Amino acid sequence: MFAIGDCTESRDGARPRLESVQGAIDQAKAAAAVITGRAPPPPAVPWFWSDQYTHRLQVAGLPQGHDAVVLRQGAGERAVAQSVWYLRGDRVLCVEALDAAGDFMAGRALIRTGTPVNPAQLADPLFPLQPASASASALVAAPV
Repeated sequence: MFAIGDCTESRDGARPRLESVQGAIDQAKAAAAVITGRAPPPPAVPWFWSDQYTHRLQVAGLPQGHDAVVLRQGAGERAVAQSVWYLRGDRVLCVEALDAAGDFMAGRALIRTGTPVNPAQLADPLFPLQPASASASALVAAPV
């Protein structure tokens, strides 16, 4: 028996219930693979977004088990933009981005690949983050 949708949670309790369209789609893909006898897809990075008036909030990952939090403030014409990064060691677990779509996309890629980051570079709004489609090697941990 299978249950799929944004009101379900995993049987093993490994993840909290993720009430989002993307969570339901990821569950459907996993269930379809099991039903058809194929290997399930690798776990996806959970994410969601919400528009609140003139602002967009985007979150990737889950902020559980972090040991550091890094704030990346916007600069110049993007002064209102900001992102909050949750790290365990030098790995990104979660990014919460307000009007910072590039930070969100880079964060999803860093979570998916497990690429180490340098927190000082991550906090610097002038340090360029790599887009999701490019290598995240620019944020590889380096001495601070």
